[in-house]
Amino acid sequence: MKLEMEVFGWSGAALTLGGYFLMSLRWLSGRSSAYHAINLVGASAVIVGASFEANFPLIAASGVWMGIALLGLWRNGADVAAGLD
Repeated sequence: MKLEMEVFGWSGAALTLGGYFLMSLRWLSGRSSAYHAINLVGASAVIVGASFEANFPLIAASGVWMGIALLGLWRNGADVAAGLD
């Protein structure tokens, strides 16, 4: 079980950092739904991994990261619905 949780945590970190790397190279826009989805999935995986070790500061930071990603996805959806994107 411990190995699976570590895989979740490291995968989440890799996704989050990978998304930032892709955005920095301008392969993804910081406003794109793909970027926000990568961050949402990455932060979720980090939370799963950190929960096993009861790493509450990392869980809290990743929860905020998820919230930001959800806000970005919601904004993108609202823009599409309003015909702005």
